[in-house]
Amino acid sequence: MGWLRFLARNARFLSFGFGLNVYMAVGQTFFISLFNDEFQRLLGLNNGQLGGLYAGAMILGSLLVMRLGWIFDRFDLRVCCLLLLALTVASAVALATLQSVALLFAGLFGMRFFGGTMLGLGTQSAMARYFDDDRGRASAVSNAGLTLGFAIFPLIGTQLIAAFGWRGAWWAVAAVTIAMMPVVLVQLTGQGRRHDCYLQKIAAVDALPDDSVSRHFTLREMLRDRRFYLLAPGMLAVPGILFTFQFHQLALVNEKGWSLTAFAAGYSLFAGVSVASNLFVGEVVDRYGSRRMLPFYLLPMIPALFALAFITHPVAIPIYMIGMGLTFGAGLVANTTLWAELFGSRNIGAIRGFVIAMNTIIASIAMALAGWLIDAGVSMSHQALANGMITVAAAALLVAVSRSMPAKSRG
Repeated sequence: MGWLRFLARNARFLSFGFGLNVYMAVGQTFFISLFNDEFQRLLGLNNGQLGGLYAGAMILGSLLVMRLGWIFDRFDLRVCCLLLLALTVASAVALATLQSVALLFAGLFGMRFFGGTMLGLGTQSAMARYFDDDRGRASAVSNAGLTLGFAIFPLIGTQLIAAFGWRGAWWAVAAVTIAMMPVVLVQLTGQGRRHDCYLQKIAAVDALPDDSVSRHFTLREMLRDRRFYLLAPGMLAVPGILFTFQFHQLALVNEKGWSLTAFAAGYSLFAGVSVASNLFVGEVVDRYGSRRMLPFYLLPMIPALFALAFITHPVAIPIYMIGMGLTFGAGLVANTTLWAELFGSRNIGAIRGFVIAMNTIIASIAMALAGWLIDAGVSMSHQALANGMITVAAAALLVAVSRSMPAKSRG
């Protein structure tokens, strides 16, 4: 009943977070890569050249999000979202009318940065800022859209290409993005009043005598706080390790002698477990705060990695998918609520922007490093063992930092 009342009371605003998280799938690698063959055929690019262009677009986006995350702290959420949607339209049009490598880079960068990273940052910042007692539930509902987008947009992309051709598919993306603009404005009805209430609450808390309760860190102050460096290995380990094993899954299944179809089918188990973990952890965070969840956050990931390290039988596939799914689902909530609880919500856009950039950069480095190790003869099993040991150490650091966190959610 608590969930039903929460959903009914906040349906319109939650639909904003959920809907944009679904749609930002158009700016993710799994959707954009559906068009790789056409990009290469048109421009005469090989795999390395196209991969280099995309990597460059990702790295540029990572650097910019560190500098631009603050826009959600200082400007009206409606203005930010409409601007980002308009830039996403321009990026889709660039790809639909593609004739040069320069235009390809601009389109890839725009779809990835405006349509993916920044829109996602906007929803995460909004859920963390405007919800307090229900921050975990709000994050869970919003992030469920991300999981749904991962599930349906590869199929949607292939259907668009089949129906309209690859250029027509990008024109369709542009048209739907335009149609979303008035929808977002309706979903954000009352945003001015909502933000005013938030500012009044922050002012009231700031007036309390106990400054340790009310302090809201700037990004610069967070980077001088030792707790950030205790948190960072655990919070950054998940995307780095997860995406590395996804990217090199062919090497993994070939080494183990598994069927690629069986491994790929395991992602449905991963998705289901992620959703369940996401919703459960959202409830736990609202009741007890992220402090109670943090010591257990990485634990399911440890047996998942050790299963890849030591087991050659296909039974390792569900063990891996369940363990990684549990941690990934919990991380969707933790990466929204944790930073607000520990460092406050006033500058959450800048803080989350920095964390997202670090996630992307470290994941990119980890994927490249794993490829070099494979070429050097280091097996995926040995890499899984090393990553499992790294995760154990990171989990120990999370236990230590959880003791210095506030016991309850903060504004």
